[in-house]
Amino acid sequence: MDKLAQDIAHYPAYQYERAARLGVSQSGIRWALQRLGVSYKKNACAPESRRRETIIISRKNKSLSS
Repeated sequence: MDKLAQDIAHYPAYQYERAARLGVSQSGIRWALQRLGVSYKKNACAPESRRRETIIISRKNKSLSS
């Protein structure tokens, strides 16, 4: 989980890219992100080219964003 948290902070990318980097399945990444309370949401204010970098981190896991 620590590696995943570090990867989220350094590389806000698609889940399939993260799965390839960490050597795990996409579904494993999805479940781990859910356990960490991380979700990806579209942000209408963000330019379309940067929308995939918009990450919502739950209040209990604010330490991931630092």
